[in-house]
Amino acid sequence: MTALFQALNRDRIAEIERLYSTGIHDGTQGFIEIQVSGGRRFCWLDNHFDPVENTFEFCNRVIWPKIN
Repeated sequence: MTALFQALNRDRIAEIERLYSTGIHDGTQGFIEIQVSGGRRFCWLDNHFDPVENTFEFCNRVIWPKIN
């Protein structure tokens, strides 16, 4: 959990916008949502993943291998 929170903090998840898009519509999309005691933060990503690169890297390295 500590590593996940570190990734979220590096991405400044508390300040994230609700949508990031490059305007290219090729089906490459993502979504992130986190619920904490202070509320909920969510973001739709449309071909623009830089705002959550640390969180995605953490999930790809730690979470997804355990699910698959």
